[in-house]
Amino acid sequence: MRRISTGVLLLVFCFFVGILSSCKHDPQGLEKLSIICFNTQVAPILVAQCSVCHSNNGAKGGYVIDSVYNNALNLVNPGKPWASKLYNIVSSPNNPNMMPPNKALSKEQLTILEVWIAQGANNIICSPNSSISPIQPIASTDGAVLYSTYCAGCHGPLATSAKMGASAAQIQNGISTVAIMKNLSLLSEAQKQAIAGVLAGAPTSSVDGAVLYSAYCVSCHGLLATSSKIGATITQLQTGINTVSNMQKLSILTLAQQQAIIKVLAGIPITSTDGAILYSSYCANCHGPLASSAKIGATATQIQSGISVVPDMKSLSILTTAQKQAIADVLVGTPNANPDGKALYAASCARCHSSLATSSAGQASTSKINEAIKSIGVMNYLSTLSAAQISAISVALQSSSGSGD
Repeated sequence: MRRISTGVLLLVFCFFVGILSSCKHDPQGLEKLSIICFNTQVAPILVAQCSVCHSNNGAKGGYVIDSVYNNALNLVNPGKPWASKLYNIVSSPNNPNMMPPNKALSKEQLTILEVWIAQGANNIICSPNSSISPIQPIASTDGAVLYSTYCAGCHGPLATSAKMGASAAQIQNGISTVAIMKNLSLLSEAQKQAIAGVLAGAPTSSVDGAVLYSAYCVSCHGLLATSSKIGATITQLQTGINTVSNMQKLSILTLAQQQAIIKVLAGIPITSTDGAILYSSYCANCHGPLASSAKIGATATQIQSGISVVPDMKSLSILTTAQKQAIADVLVGTPNANPDGKALYAASCARCHSSLATSSAGQASTSKINEAIKSIGVMNYLSTLSAAQISAISVALQSSSGSGD
């Protein structure tokens, strides 16, 4: 059998990409991927990325997502992602009105929305994966820490929360009736009351700069690692509090808390070894709130591999070995013993190789995937996958490619 050069393969691949990109219809095969669950996969993205502006507290463009499914359905054309306003507005980098502003969705999030719409945009409700052990509860009773850990991923930063004013009774009612909140049942009554307290405007006692920045600054100035206010001084912060209307709410912070924010903006690493605080400060924005993290079960070794090879994680190189271990400790859980190849592909491969139905990895065999993990730098972190998981990804690739011909 003649060996085809890599250059020829790339040329053929680019030719077909050009053909596909010129087509006006949606990619075929998306509807055949693993069923997307609205409550556990789609709703968290919409609430986390859209609720700050598009809730009853701030309905922009006439869109309100308090009734998440019904309002999302108004913006989609079931079965046709590329003919859906919701998908186009979040996936078009050249669109000046792209949402959310100043922060593009991740490749994985875009894939979930695309597949969900292609499958008919159904309101499929799923229970959390029973093969995953629940996250261990954190002991803190500081409302800002608890909110950042369990709530910010869906309801936005504390300072601009879509749930401002919520009472402990309302929080409990949500835990009892809302599927994606059931994992908050591990909170004590004192912790629920602490969250309600900060949502009522009560000051937080935390003096952790990263937690304070996440609670009060991230919505306007971006993630801490790439903040537009890197290097700000205490004088500049206080001037902003006194003169900028959106910052006046920070007047509840003590001088020590303000100085803590300035320290992390100066690049001084936080010293906390509380895994929940570290996770909410450095990981929640990409992987979701701790209680429903997409990285449940991640080890310290996997975290270090990610820091070494994933560009978006390089800023975590300031963490100590103890801090990385602390993050791994709060992510304790048992990975699925029966790996779903399609789900693994979406979580580990789609960001670089596109969705499964149009994957640039083709029908890669298990041996080819293993070879790539060893030889390609940005894939080294996948060395933590088991042989069964790699095999499942290969099977998913071959099944998808085969069904699309």
